[in-house]
Amino acid sequence: MVDAAEGIVGERYAGVREAGAAEPIGPETLFALASLTKPLVAAACLVGAEEGLLDLDEPVRDGFGLRHLLSHCSGLPTDGDLVDAPPLETPGSYRRYSNAGYRLAGSLLSGAAGMALPTYLRAAVLEPLAMDASLGLEPERFARAATVREPGRSEHGYKLFNDPEFRASATASGGGYATAHAYAAFLLMLLRGGAAADGTHVLAAETVGDMLVTQFGSPPGEVPGVGRWDAVAWGLGMDVRGTRNPHWTGPALSPDSSTHFGAAGTLCWIDPQRGLGLVVLANRGTYGGWWSGEGGWAALTSALVAR
Repeated sequence: MVDAAEGIVGERYAGVREAGAAEPIGPETLFALASLTKPLVAAACLVGAEEGLLDLDEPVRDGFGLRHLLSHCSGLPTDGDLVDAPPLETPGSYRRYSNAGYRLAGSLLSGAAGMALPTYLRAAVLEPLAMDASLGLEPERFARAATVREPGRSEHGYKLFNDPEFRASATASGGGYATAHAYAAFLLMLLRGGAAADGTHVLAAETVGDMLVTQFGSPPGEVPGVGRWDAVAWGLGMDVRGTRNPHWTGPALSPDSSTHFGAAGTLCWIDPQRGLGLVVLANRGTYGGWWSGEGGWAALTSALVAR
């Protein structure tokens, strides 16, 4: 748990790095972020926009721009391989959670910066926040990584998160790895209006403000495997909680809170009204639905907010 004024105000580690093994999970454990990668990539794109490398509203193709891509409003399909597919809906009219959209956004940033996306992300976001994190995972860091149980399989047929091929792919849609402390530093930066712990700004306060507010209103939309809603709010990188029901964080957060989750069992949220944030990094895939049941993410969020 993080507090905008006080920093990290509570942390807990439980379990083992790999099922059947003895090594405990701890502050040095690296977790597969899955889709918690997307807010990091969005922040890097916004650094690129501040540097003049990208324009959020410049047309990319088929009527959508980078702003559409970062807020899942481009109309591109969910499947990450379908980067070149035409929009399924008119951009801005439907909120379709899209891995393809984030892979295209990452490609645009890499091309504009003239460097690999992992390199730019490290220089723009991870290093200024002193984050023990990376896009992709090098073999020499495998021993620190928690092995994801029930990881599911990607469209290519290889196992997600644990497979060396996946770890090397460094996809903008879900290829990040980080410690809990590292991701907490990112959430604190957002709560503090773009400022790192040393007071330097990773992003301007105005940019963070834009990042955390709803883009293109609240059109109908869906997060595959989670739900469909008549009105779905999303910022540049994270969902805006709003008042929709059901929601993976439950009813406790303020409507202007920003949230995200990932298929490796990861969750984050920030509640600007309370000045609080939470990151939960787990190593059990979400495909079995454990996170939505008793004692899951909604219950955890409600309990922490109540305290």
